[in-house]
Amino acid sequence: MSRFSLDTDRLISVLSALVFGLAAFLLALFLVSDKSTDPRGNSVGFSQTEQNLGVQYKNSWEDGRSLAVGIVKVFAIPVWDNGQGLGNRMPNLITQPSQSPAIFLGTKLPVEYIVLLRNLFTMLVALIILNLTVLSWSSWQLTRRLAFVDIALLGQYFLYTSINGWYHQADQFWGICLIISGFMHSSWYENRSDDLKPRFSPVVLTAFVLGLGNLLVGHVLYFQIIFFATVYLLASHLARVRHVLGWVGIGLLTVLVSVLVIPQIIELANQQWNSASVPHSSQKSLLDFFQSKDEWVYRFQPISAFFAISFQPILRVMGDAGSRTEFFNFLFVPYLLVQYLKNRSSKSPMTQMLQHSFGALLCLFFAAVFVGPIQRANVFMISKALDFHVWQLSQPILVLITTTAMIVVGNREWTEERSRKNLAVFIHRFILPLALLVGLLYPVVMVTKFMHLVDPRIIDDRISVEKLLNLDDSLGLSQNVRHVFIGSINFENDLTGAYEEMELQRAGYPSIQSFTYGRSSNNTLRNAEQSFRSFFDPSSLDCQPEVLDLLAVNAVVFESTEDDVCSRNFKNYYRSSDEISLKRVVGAPSVLSVKPKQFSSWSIASTPESNLVESCPLFEKDCLNGLTVTKLEPNSGAPFKLCEDKCVFTYRWSAPSSSMQVLVPENYDKIIQIKDLSTGMKLKTANYQGLLAVEIPSGVSSGMFEATIKPDAMMWARVSATYIHTLILLSTLILISVRGVRARKERSDAVIVA
Repeated sequence: MSRFSLDTDRLISVLSALVFGLAAFLLALFLVSDKSTDPRGNSVGFSQTEQNLGVQYKNSWEDGRSLAVGIVKVFAIPVWDNGQGLGNRMPNLITQPSQSPAIFLGTKLPVEYIVLLRNLFTMLVALIILNLTVLSWSSWQLTRRLAFVDIALLGQYFLYTSINGWYHQADQFWGICLIISGFMHSSWYENRSDDLKPRFSPVVLTAFVLGLGNLLVGHVLYFQIIFFATVYLLASHLARVRHVLGWVGIGLLTVLVSVLVIPQIIELANQQWNSASVPHSSQKSLLDFFQSKDEWVYRFQPISAFFAISFQPILRVMGDAGSRTEFFNFLFVPYLLVQYLKNRSSKSPMTQMLQHSFGALLCLFFAAVFVGPIQRANVFMISKALDFHVWQLSQPILVLITTTAMIVVGNREWTEERSRKNLAVFIHRFILPLALLVGLLYPVVMVTKFMHLVDPRIIDDRISVEKLLNLDDSLGLSQNVRHVFIGSINFENDLTGAYEEMELQRAGYPSIQSFTYGRSSNNTLRNAEQSFRSFFDPSSLDCQPEVLDLLAVNAVVFESTEDDVCSRNFKNYYRSSDEISLKRVVGAPSVLSVKPKQFSSWSIASTPESNLVESCPLFEKDCLNGLTVTKLEPNSGAPFKLCEDKCVFTYRWSAPSSSMQVLVPENYDKIIQIKDLSTGMKLKTANYQGLLAVEIPSGVSSGMFEATIKPDAMMWARVSATYIHTLILLSTLILISVRGVRARKERSDAVIVA
């Protein structure tokens, strides 16, 4: 292959990825899924799982400057969030996107833009690397093969973005594509002499650095998926790692994996899930033949599973595909097997690649069949370590089969060879075209079956000034003090006109509602059904005025029902109209807004040594027993208020002389430091049933606390991980650039010598 031809083919590979990637990205922006929208057509999935991106919640974007409310940063990396819930560490433990280099865009762009830009960048790079991997083996029929690869893998992209709204999992899917394509590159199989000097492959190193970077800051359940996808490939290539990656590449990858995985494992291992929550419910695979017949999706599932997985797009059109999208185009496997059997005696690089591909597929199939039974067997430590959605193994299987098939199809000698065996002829003439057709149908079905076009809208995390003023007037909300919406699904969005969950919190309106996935060791609010999904979204059962008073909630907006439990509870708790303002919301006669005119301060008579430290769900009334209640001055406002600069929050309190501690409506964490604003004295803190208890100074009965965050070792580890992750990415780009300049210089010198 000439130098000019190779450069042209590389240009085609890049252009193909850019064309199909950009087209898919733009199409996804104009599509909304019936599964991921509320009755008004608004997307409810875009930010629900992305709210803890680590980008500050904005109070103002004036003059290009963002004003953070409730977010604490260390060297520009967010480590604490008080905008939702009762205060939580960042990042959350399900996804950790604040450890991505994209976090540094937070001072310039709204959070939604960052999500989209990160997703677009990852997709384009993944498609480019995939195309270069396919090209590394052969340039025959290149344009057609690249078009198929790029289109066939877009089905998963539409599934995770427009259909489900899980953008971080879309990033992880492309991370899987990057890592698998890195293992499939021809550099692993060429120039295998041990005497050759190690010289890293730029494509492979880029694939691994970007792929691991995306996977390890995403959903933790993908850790097991990528393990099963790569364990065989890594073992097969272990002897060649030094030659393909070089010592520098090995060092970069070792550091990257260590700084992102070790803190995550330590924190997950130390979580103390509340006994009221049930374990994470993992989803099965169609290949789990050991599940009961009652759980089968298809009749005779052990036999029909492979048919369903192969023809899933067609079954989806017919409405018989089941509830999950488990598709990996098994139709390619007979073709690949025939080609391997015909050429296995040649010991060629492609034959060896096929061997490794089949080995990796067997590992993934083995996991799909047996992980489910192991999960249900409750084997000590092993079952918990394998707690993930097994059907998602179909993603690496799809990438592996599709990439391998397009590499093998590009072998002109193998493809054009005429076989005399009827089975081989049948597979080549009928099964292979059918596999190509089904592969192209998958993204088409994802788009046409589930989604519909919507009017384009500017995606932004700002709420207009006019809308904010309207919220203040009509709903009684105020910036920097807590509120809560109590009602049915979409109740908050219907009233505020917000498109996304947590949009008010990002505009400077903190709430006790939270989606702090994964962090529940101090979960004092009512627990979610599953421990991994630690969120709190209140319902009418949570209309407990005494608890809301303790939490210093300044505004409660709720739906008025026939029995009107909330109104009755508030009127019983606040005996006089001088203590409460209750009014109907203009334009929504069935909605009431409550604003207390007088708040209470809650204190503890015992010493910190006798505190109960086990977390107690606050919406259980028994949790309030034994506390002393002191009324604060009327019309003095909510005692708990977030800071806009320097501190995290302030808390105004009062207590009788018999009290030893003040109970602050904030999750207890040893990193929270409290000082008395009048004296500047730092005060001791303690854990009281999961909340923050502050020791009262001698002879003081009232005052104002100011809270700040003093980072601990784990916070510093998270901050360091983000910077190291960024440094490794930049170092990789520099290495690749230097390698490219040297290669060009060597070619120029060779031309001069010639």
